[in-house]
Amino acid sequence: MGYRLLLVLLLLLFPLRLLADPVRLTTLEWPPYTSQSLPDGGLIGHIVKRAFAEAGLQVEFDFYPWQRAMWLAADPNQHYSGYFPKYFADNLDKRWHMSASVGNSELGMAQQAGPLIRWQRLEELAPYRIGVVAGYINTREFDDLMTSKRLNTFAVDEDRLNLRKLQRNRLDLAVIDRDVFYWLLRHDSKLNPAALQFNPKILERKSLHIMFRPDQQALQQRVANAITKLDIAQLSEDYQRRYLQMPPAAK
Repeated sequence: MGYRLLLVLLLLLFPLRLLADPVRLTTLEWPPYTSQSLPDGGLIGHIVKRAFAEAGLQVEFDFYPWQRAMWLAADPNQHYSGYFPKYFADNLDKRWHMSASVGNSELGMAQQAGPLIRWQRLEELAPYRIGVVAGYINTREFDDLMTSKRLNTFAVDEDRLNLRKLQRNRLDLAVIDRDVFYWLLRHDSKLNPAALQFNPKILERKSLHIMFRPDQQALQQRVANAITKLDIAQLSEDYQRRYLQMPPAAK
């Protein structure tokens, strides 16, 4: 009887022990959205932590270059449940389980200060040298044109490198999130804020998500329920007021 009682107690306690272990996600240095240098790992990191807390779970982030972050999260031999933040796109791998939106991004292009590069159709940008970040989703149309070589694109590992190339006149445009652009202007000493500007024509307003591994559907559903209980707009506004000094979003 004592053995059976001990076995029952162990079975009851085992799930509690699992819940005590934090969920681990991979991410990247992409301030102000995700960064080891910001409270809670950045603006989106803060919202993700609040969602997990609402679900009764702890979550921890490990930071890597973006392509490595995705690769590690997909490796079943690693201890990760997923990665973030991922732009929503129609061609996402359906094996992965995507969270509800945990924030938004205004994707556009930076250019040198001076007369604006004006365009209506992406094909009109064919004469320009355009910087992109390797592994990032841009927009479906842009990526199709890039893949078919109808746009003249150059890939680097991170946004700051594109802005430095733009400043040195090695690029004409650089695809970048609006808030990331303004963050880098304020925090990268190699950039001259007077030399660069954000083109007001937005490529796309995109939602940001957590991507859960194919075997993590139960976790995704639990976090999804928690996200519905959050006021993400208010959380974002409060975080930006406390920790960030960003210009107002374009109307």
